[in-house]
Amino acid sequence: MSSFKKEWQFKTVFFKFFIISLYNILFLVNSPYLSASEDYSPKFAAMDWSPFGWSDEQGSQGLFVEIFNLINEISGMKGTITLMPPARIAHGLDHGLFDYAISYRDPSVFGDLHYLEDIGCFRNLVVSLDGRPVRKLADLHELRVAFSAESPFSIKYAPLLESMNIHIKSFKVPKSETIFTMLIRGRVNAVVVNEALLFSHYDGSLYKKSEKTYSSQKFATPLLLERVPISLIESKLLKSHRYHKTLQQVISGSEFRQGLKQLYKRYGLSSVTSCNPPAIEKQ
Repeated sequence: MSSFKKEWQFKTVFFKFFIISLYNILFLVNSPYLSASEDYSPKFAAMDWSPFGWSDEQGSQGLFVEIFNLINEISGMKGTITLMPPARIAHGLDHGLFDYAISYRDPSVFGDLHYLEDIGCFRNLVVSLDGRPVRKLADLHELRVAFSAESPFSIKYAPLLESMNIHIKSFKVPKSETIFTMLIRGRVNAVVVNEALLFSHYDGSLYKKSEKTYSSQKFATPLLLERVPISLIESKLLKSHRYHKTLQQVISGSEFRQGLKQLYKRYGLSSVTSCNPPAIEKQ
């Protein structure tokens, strides 16, 4: 075979290889999968309820926002976070509007979602005044009780209280900053809150609260209702699976766990690992 023919065959093979390679490169560059996995920034959502999340002139703040910032810092991701009510979070995850959410794990609110992992725990409490303490569920009978409009209290406890012939007058509160003022001023007899919100009422440094009028009023020892897991929730319509493994590595690492302990301590949470027992407390 002449050297010219060999050279021609080599150039033909090289040209075909070049064309195929160029086609593959152009296909990958324009592939939506690559766009999602390489260039896509994960979208997070968190509950818009102080002290877990709130917004002011300094931007988004709160415990769940700080957990998100910790994940971003350790993983190197450039994710974004949006604050909204739990019902909208559930809708957004179901429809792929968000990739992840940092919130509490409660099927009565969120339904059947994919909980990636529990990363903490908080307690829901009934807080009353020292002059008329609520020490058990039966003490709620004929009392005025306030709770968050986004709280699962009415879903979980209304049937239970009715079955026990305990009748309450419910007040749904749209903003956490006002709930203790209602109790202190005597508009209600008891409030249902989480321990972080109660801690922030005493601490005063975590978020802007309403004025502390009638601060001479003393709270009774809170009644423990339940322990609720804090969880990282993943959308079943995840746009980029690249971050699934990354997040699992982050939340199982010692750096993240140590950062959580510091955050939970600052926000007054008593348990930083798991809820034991997770169910509604026996009365």
